[in-house]
Amino acid sequence: MKLTDFTEIGGTTRFMLNAMNTLSRMQNRKLFDDHFPLEESEIENLPPYLFRRAYEFDREWIQSHQMITMWKEENQSKRHIVYLHGGGYVSQGSTLHWYFIDKLLRDLGGRVTFIDYPTAPDYCYRDTHDVVFAAFQLLMSNYPEDEFVLMGDSAGGGLALSFAQVLRDKEIERRPKKVVLYSPWVDLTMTHPKLEEAEAKDCLLSKAVLEEVAKAYSKGEDRTNPLISPIFGDLHNLGEIQVYFGTDEILEPECAELLQIAEEQDLPIEGFRYAFMPHVWAIMPFEESNFAFQLMKTFLIRHE
Repeated sequence: MKLTDFTEIGGTTRFMLNAMNTLSRMQNRKLFDDHFPLEESEIENLPPYLFRRAYEFDREWIQSHQMITMWKEENQSKRHIVYLHGGGYVSQGSTLHWYFIDKLLRDLGGRVTFIDYPTAPDYCYRDTHDVVFAAFQLLMSNYPEDEFVLMGDSAGGGLALSFAQVLRDKEIERRPKKVVLYSPWVDLTMTHPKLEEAEAKDCLLSKAVLEEVAKAYSKGEDRTNPLISPIFGDLHNLGEIQVYFGTDEILEPECAELLQIAEEQDLPIEGFRYAFMPHVWAIMPFEESNFAFQLMKTFLIRHE
């Protein structure tokens, strides 16, 4: 295990972060709270039109939930990223996710699959895992030569870590050897002793909203179940893992705890914690995000 702390940020980034924090204070609320609707959404989630024109595009349906795979026409790489989007387990992927996927395809090549998994409150964690596992089985069948990578942000990052445990327990031979997590939500119990302290620095997420979301996703069941909160599961034999998070986000304590567990158990998990950075900063358009992307790129191509 290795945790690297970055303490310096650029002037433009500092300006953007100050603006985000000021807006949060002026509105007396967290900026992402309205993005977690506890109601059914009927919006069809497709990549932007110009995005679809730039890549080869395959769309499958798993129990009425879409799975979209994209690649460049000239692609020759066997790398295949399975991306699990954030959104608190209650909302679909956003434009931010599509443009990050575009960056993955442009800079890394290979294939990227986006799974629009079931979300609360209409579905619970069991439904989500059922669809993600069925989607992965279909991917293995459709792309028998590809080598898979799991990647996710926020709730999708937590789901990726849970799903890696599922694939190991099912002894899936072609399970991913590498996992990349951006500000993963790994503990849905919302009981970490440093949670309130971390919330005070977070301009995007509130404990109250996350608690409601966690209740909806777990359907009242024990939230220490590793299918819900992967930090409570067995973290051995999941492949190599990278974790990116910031000091100014409500999930910082649980991400740091994940790295502490990795150190105690000598697990191949490396973390990158950036000072002053907010939730899922690594997939946002910050200067520091470009550096994080290069770290991730080096990690993926290492030993290929």
